[in-house]
Amino acid sequence: MKGTDISFLIENIKFNFRVSCVIISPMDKKILLHKKKGDSFWNLPGGRTVIGESSMEAVKREIREEIGCECKIKQLVTVSENFFTLNGIKYHELLMIFSGELENEIDEDKLEEDIEIKWISSEELDHMDIRPEFTKSIMKQVCENADSIQPICWIVNQEEHTSQRKNTKNFLK
Repeated sequence: MKGTDISFLIENIKFNFRVSCVIISPMDKKILLHKKKGDSFWNLPGGRTVIGESSMEAVKREIREEIGCECKIKQLVTVSENFFTLNGIKYHELLMIFSGELENEIDEDKLEEDIEIKWISSEELDHMDIRPEFTKSIMKQVCENADSIQPICWIVNQEEHTSQRKNTKNFLK
């Protein structure tokens, strides 16, 4: 989807609406991370949401653009509000983190030109610079016991989205 990112500057603070996804390899339980070439830190695959695009559409698009794979979204794991400074710019960021799985193998030739990827074990997380820092605990939880994550309900145009687990409430009825 081409369009305008939901990212704007007001009073010297940049607002971003971002999405990302915890992707775990079913074979060896490794976690997929990515970074821009030249950056010193890693993060979850994802990016900015485009105006008029749902968060679920955005995370699928970002993964397709960055690593050339389709992604099946399992559930919304966390919504966070972050305040940080990067390269001298103050940010206010709303971040929606999903869990998901790749539907096809990564083709290195389809990676975005300025992106590096890495599969790591949950044990390696503590020894890496990953931002936002709190995502390390989310990645560990998804990797070690995805069933323990409490489902989150989010509503898009009165359409309810929740995980497929038992004991979830229907908030629209």
